[in-house]
Amino acid sequence: MEWLKNEWLVLLMSMVPFTEMRGSIPYGILVGFTPLQSTVTSLIGNLILIPILLLIMEPVFGYFKTLSRFRAFVEHIEDKSQKKFHSYRKWRFFGLMLFVAVPLPTTGIYTGCLIAVLMKMKFTNAWLSISMGAVIMGAIVGLIAGGVLG
Repeated sequence: MEWLKNEWLVLLMSMVPFTEMRGSIPYGILVGFTPLQSTVTSLIGNLILIPILLLIMEPVFGYFKTLSRFRAFVEHIEDKSQKKFHSYRKWRFFGLMLFVAVPLPTTGIYTGCLIAVLMKMKFTNAWLSISMGAVIMGAIVGLIAGGVLG
């Protein structure tokens, strides 16, 4: 029964913005999972969240634009991102995938979904790009936490 509790903790930890797989995979190994089991469990938690984030971020941005306190801030972010991402249009799929794949703070699926929404990527392209990046990140973190790399 303790195993099942730990599996849920690893799964849920991979869904938390600041830990994501960078924290959940090592935690899973720490509580006795194999590196592969911890990586797969963490990856499932991360992948479940991607379509949900992609679907809710745009309406959330729209809602904040209706609030006078946040309108200028949200519009500033949108304008700045459109200018910044305009020159990267043809590389955005692979660029987003690589951005999500790098296991550093502030990279991951949350920021990846935000970038995809700001770049106005099609849902399917954004989902695939972010998912591929998450798989790469999971492999990197799993190999490092499992002692194969590093």
